[in-house]
Amino acid sequence: MILLVLFVIGFAWGTPVDRPLENLGDLPLYHSNLFEGDIAGVSPYADKNAIVDHTLLWPGGIVYYELAPAAASIRNQILEGMKEYHEKTCIQFKERTAGVKDYIRINRYDGCWSMVGRQGGMQELSLGYGCEWKGLVVHELGHAVGFWHEQNRADRDDYIEVIWDNILQSMQYNFNKMEPWENNYLNERFDYKSVMLYGETAFSKDGTSPTVRPKQPDVVIGPVWKKPGFSESDVRRVNRLYECFGEVRPPPPKIPDFICDFESNDCGLENQVGMRGEFQRKYDTLGGRTGYFMVLSVTSSGTYADSRLITPYFGAYGNQDVCMSVDVYMSGPAVRDVEISRQDSNTESIGKYTEVSNSWVTRNFNLKAGREDMRFFIFAALDPYYGDGVVAVDNLKFKRKPC
Repeated sequence: MILLVLFVIGFAWGTPVDRPLENLGDLPLYHSNLFEGDIAGVSPYADKNAIVDHTLLWPGGIVYYELAPAAASIRNQILEGMKEYHEKTCIQFKERTAGVKDYIRINRYDGCWSMVGRQGGMQELSLGYGCEWKGLVVHELGHAVGFWHEQNRADRDDYIEVIWDNILQSMQYNFNKMEPWENNYLNERFDYKSVMLYGETAFSKDGTSPTVRPKQPDVVIGPVWKKPGFSESDVRRVNRLYECFGEVRPPPPKIPDFICDFESNDCGLENQVGMRGEFQRKYDTLGGRTGYFMVLSVTSSGTYADSRLITPYFGAYGNQDVCMSVDVYMSGPAVRDVEISRQDSNTESIGKYTEVSNSWVTRNFNLKAGREDMRFFIFAALDPYYGDGVVAVDNLKFKRKPC
């Protein structure tokens, strides 16, 4: 089993459907425009076992829910899936009453999908046409409780082989591994029987060729819809995550700080396209410091240059206080300004500088992080009308603690 960030997913929220039950296998799990096929509320290209952000757990293990009118026809199947949790874990699904703000609303949209963990407010969970089978219901409820997919564990290559040539090219991101610090294995090994593990032909080009192959002999990875419910390991994980029956949840893994001195590479920073200049990684001596830096420069005979460096996304994983710091060098009359901004669901400036010091200055930013990943922009503008100018960036850091 394997948690997340919000973005609008209206493309999967079509008109609720109500049709006769039919066996479509695991096909309803494979949405081309949802993360890993059935996870709503996270970018399909984000890298994300169980929640490492415990603020996304349901307090007391109580998950409130509401059935949309379209889901009434499969009420018995939904209750049967919930019964798996009630009988084997301390999780309790309770019908929402007036005043309950955080709950899942179970509807019958296109396919089977859910958000992961408690997002706050009303969150949708779809059990559409073909999703009525117990294995699929337990699977989607597993996401809502706080679990990701088994095949995306950071250690999955020790247990399964991913057959990339058999996967639809546009769907290959669904097999991206999580980073080690994005996993809380809850002291459980990879589980071939987990209800959170996709079948052997998931996202296959032709629907029949295997896309994953177990490395352990005599193991068959069955489709999710055929699974009777939890595996033994699934039960232990749910109970451990929610500290049921005296279980103790292991601490989340330690998350390494992001530290980039640009000596080896550009650390995943990119220039925004369509601007009038580009930061380039250069070896130089600037302000008494020698090494590799990201540099934007002009000469008095050149043309106006501006550029925006874009960092990778950083996850806070439940840490509220974070620190972003960067060394900035500004020299020459051509330098107009340097502006640093943060972006999550919104974009805001956190520092703007016009004073040229001809020396390195460390800029520290103590920030409050929400549930969404964030990234940073470093903008610089140089006008050769006023002469030469250089802006350089070094020692970019992101830490999940105050500066």
